[in-house]
Amino acid sequence: PPTIDLAAARSSNQPPHIFVGTAKIDGTAAPQGTIVSVMIGDQTVEQREVNQADGTFETIKVDVLGHQVTFKIGDFAASQAPVTTQKGGANVLNWEASSQ
Repeated sequence: PPTIDLAAARSSNQPPHIFVGTAKIDGTAAPQGTIVSVMIGDQTVEQREVNQADGTFETIKVDVLGHQVTFKIGDFAASQAPVTTQKGGANVLNWEASSQ
């Protein structure tokens, strides 16, 4: 995928796309402190930490709109289907990844 200029693509005058939910690795809640990332290609757009024992992560606000994003839990790709970010969009996601 092409590299995009994230700084130029960020939109401060539009409501961000919000992601909330939980993260699991190999079927178990991701440990507190695990970084979850929203990605465009191999570029990290935004990231937050898992902050609850059940794998819940901090609210992620993505201000790069109109792009298809994928997700990572730690170093592992989440099996979640890609999402196209949109103005004021919101998704509750229960991300799963395999360490294999």
